[in-house]
Amino acid sequence: MRLRKITVPYLPGQPCSVKGCTAPAAVTVALLDRDVKGQTVARQDPSCPFLCHAHKQENEAGRTGAGTERRADDVFPYTNQHRLPGWVSYQPLSTVEPIRGRR
Repeated sequence: MRLRKITVPYLPGQPCSVKGCTAPAAVTVALLDRDVKGQTVARQDPSCPFLCHAHKQENEAGRTGAGTERRADDVFPYTNQHRLPGWVSYQPLSTVEPIRGRR
């Protein structure tokens, strides 16, 4: 599945969203779902929008769910804490265009 490039609000040097982590974010976290037309849509995870490499690995290692295939009802230690519909997906920040913030 190929997604179009998305734009998320972040500035260079964006830190990881895990409480207490000061490492730079490596990925943005998106929730993928299908709209009424069957198109794949992505929205940034409001509970944990950015992860560093280490916390992304911990998030995957801590996933609980049925079987080895990714499912929409999987539970992760850091992402999708609001249990919104959709599959957790990661997009490297190097492929995401930032929104220029106000200073």
